[in-house]
Amino acid sequence: MKKHFLFILFICFYLIFSLLTYKHFGITYDEFDMYEFGDAFKKQLLSVPDQDYAGVVPLSDVKVNVFYPAALSFLNPSGSYEIYNLLNLFFALPIFLAAYLLLFKLYKKQQYAILGPVFLFLTPRFSGDIPTNVKDISFAVVFFCSLAAIYFCSIKKSLVLKIGLLGVLFGLSQNFRILGFSLYLILFIFDLYIFFISEKKERLKTFGQFVLKNIYSYLFIFAIAFLVTMFIWPNFGTNPLNHLIDTIGLSTKYPHEDPILTFGQNLISTRLPWYYLPGWIGVTTPVFILTLFLISGFMIRKLWTIKLFLLFFIAFSLHTFVYFLLKPTIYEGLRHYLFLVVIISFLATITFIELITKINNKLISGLLILFAVINGLLVVKDMIRLHPYEYIYFNELIGGLPGAYGRFETDYYGAGFKEAVEWLKANRIKKDKIYKIYACGDMFSSTHYFTPNMIWSVDLNSIDYGICWTRWNQDQTYFSGFKKIHEIQRFGVPLTIIFEKP
Repeated sequence: MKKHFLFILFICFYLIFSLLTYKHFGITYDEFDMYEFGDAFKKQLLSVPDQDYAGVVPLSDVKVNVFYPAALSFLNPSGSYEIYNLLNLFFALPIFLAAYLLLFKLYKKQQYAILGPVFLFLTPRFSGDIPTNVKDISFAVVFFCSLAAIYFCSIKKSLVLKIGLLGVLFGLSQNFRILGFSLYLILFIFDLYIFFISEKKERLKTFGQFVLKNIYSYLFIFAIAFLVTMFIWPNFGTNPLNHLIDTIGLSTKYPHEDPILTFGQNLISTRLPWYYLPGWIGVTTPVFILTLFLISGFMIRKLWTIKLFLLFFIAFSLHTFVYFLLKPTIYEGLRHYLFLVVIISFLATITFIELITKINNKLISGLLILFAVINGLLVVKDMIRLHPYEYIYFNELIGGLPGAYGRFETDYYGAGFKEAVEWLKANRIKKDKIYKIYACGDMFSSTHYFTPNMIWSVDLNSIDYGICWTRWNQDQTYFSGFKKIHEIQRFGVPLTIIFEKP
């Protein structure tokens, strides 16, 4: 217990943070649909008739992860969104554990291993999304854990463990996101690397045995993963091959056209320039993590010999290549690539440890530590000021949130509607009167917090109040003739605005 004291301390902090804050987070844009899908799938598994399903499409046509929300529904029979927030926070724990164990296995010291979970937590675009982003965070967690399993299986040398563990994790990953199928290629490249560095003299003679042995293991892994996917993916299970092909095709060119404010331009999600993803990563990743990650590129010859670094670098390189090759549809910032942000943070952690342990010049290593600590503290300060909207963090390169306002999407998930409704109830709503209110975004993000005398209405001529985010300038378009009475702000930047009919 003593040798893992720092990680136990981190877990205690994280649990306390979760218990103190889980009620702060508002319902985001498509949470309602995701939990509806999950509840419907839970009832399907239990053979319970579902007369109340209100999903936007039939469950058999849903091509997103419904297993995770179904698991949450099992644990949250009341359907409380606050409990969903708490469960999401708890279910992110495996990624922090995996990051710690990977680094502890490599460096044997807890003071280095603890940097893994700390760096992840100090990546606000990841940690800030945990409570309410059902789709992208669950994939980021299981994908990271799958990579961790590949690494540990390469050390344990147990074929049964490798087939069983990777089969289950790969099955979950490819269910949560079609990008999970990339794990097979990552595994093959990593196994090939391990073979070539361990069989330097006899590799030409034993290469055939290596291929034969691994083909069998990959087939068994795929078979287990296939069974897992059949069970937990309703759309896949009804017609596996055709639905798999359809989903892969849909994922590359998803027909979802939205303008995305990026570098001051409204880019279209289906026709994004090459710099979209690098640009978003560049302005939303903490400077110390971004710097360390970029340094790793210049140290690649030295870091290449570290198997753990190589594994995660393969995953990063493969998905970067796929991004530039396929030019997939992306919208709402970089949320679809949060799993890549996590990998960047972990690669930065390894680079940092290598630098401070291998540099002989104490002054340089001391300055590097000082830089990371100071910038890390600035990130913490920003996270505190942004709470509960940590997910809209922007770094110093763009001037923080104020510098990004008007140039990038901010509260694209509509998390600020909860705080806006709560302000309206506390300052304008009286019990003896009926109020008509229109809210932008997802109706449920606001109406869930309404009192019985608050009625949602789309008739802007008859409403008493309007609540709107600043996305797509809807606040100016819909409420140009209304009186602005309050703004939900962070760093002086308006996120959600409350209007009153004059």
